[in-house]
Amino acid sequence: MGGDSRMSSGLCVVIGVVPAVTDTQQRYDLKQLEADIKEKYWPSSEFRWGHSKPWKDEDHGDVDVLLISFTLSAGSQTSESDVIQTIQSMSQVELADVWITCPSFVPFSVVTLESISFSTDQICSDITLSTFSELGVIGLRGGVCPDVKTLYEASQVRIAETKAAIDQFHPEIHYGSDNFAFLEIGSRGGNRFDLLFRADDPLVSQFAWNAPWIPLITHFLGHPSTLHCLSSIIYSLPLAPNQSWHSDGPHLSASQIHNGPASPPYAICVFLPLIDLSPTVGFTQFWPTSHKSDGLIGFGSAAELLGATVDGIVGAGDCVIYDYRLMHRGMGNFSDIVRPVLQFVYHVDSYREVKNYGTKSVFEPPTM
Repeated sequence: MGGDSRMSSGLCVVIGVVPAVTDTQQRYDLKQLEADIKEKYWPSSEFRWGHSKPWKDEDHGDVDVLLISFTLSAGSQTSESDVIQTIQSMSQVELADVWITCPSFVPFSVVTLESISFSTDQICSDITLSTFSELGVIGLRGGVCPDVKTLYEASQVRIAETKAAIDQFHPEIHYGSDNFAFLEIGSRGGNRFDLLFRADDPLVSQFAWNAPWIPLITHFLGHPSTLHCLSSIIYSLPLAPNQSWHSDGPHLSASQIHNGPASPPYAICVFLPLIDLSPTVGFTQFWPTSHKSDGLIGFGSAAELLGATVDGIVGAGDCVIYDYRLMHRGMGNFSDIVRPVLQFVYHVDSYREVKNYGTKSVFEPPTM
């Protein structure tokens, strides 16, 4: 088999295999097909089986397809095209092709937010903690925030005073379309903003440190006395488009080519919407398990292709909690109302947020 220099550092490959039609005009069973492929290739010193799942291939008439991920060992003399040719030669296979190659393992678990949501009294249960460690995201439901109205009103006051400061001191900014970053607020354009509350805001600060998710935060990050919290309002105006896939914080360890345990988090984010989220008003979409490796950065579209996304559609006062390194994107706002979401970023003392905000205050005129 031909060599490929890209294999020298290891590579994760995801292939799609369409089963052939049998004599009875039925396609081969996907589970049996998986077993046949495993028998042909694995165990092998050059291949490490990752994971698999049945999926629908829209490009081939919505037919059932078997997705398989595997890694080729460093220095392997076998390329992904060699694998495809051999699998394609199997009588049980109609078509095999490469869907994705990536310098990191590629997760594509089938989960929904409902399946990884927990009640507040389960916040530190073994299943909650293990789910968060493995997937990097969970939902929390039922009495998370009983006073949504007061927090909503506080967020509207903060938005209004900040918008007034932009109009007064920075009239050159086209609010909603321009990119800008101040000490208190940042925007990458597209009618989407990240606005910090004042650090001494008693309402928000008291809620942030007494919220029902605090036991999970301290389990992973340490005692509250050693932590910091950035509290902000993420708001998207009508006509805000879908964001690109991104990670809020950097990875501090090397990429993983295999799906091992995640390195300990240094920051955890909580999204708490102040209105009910929906496909129309928008929500945040997550790629579970993507917090484990920075090798997935730039491969966000793979999550959609592989059906590996979780839609963070929750009601007002419930929340989604995720590892700060997790890949995600804000979805568009196709309604005629603003979408306000409270964000609480808890982080260890050694981490400093330098990516999302500027250094000059929006409440002061620019210096000449």
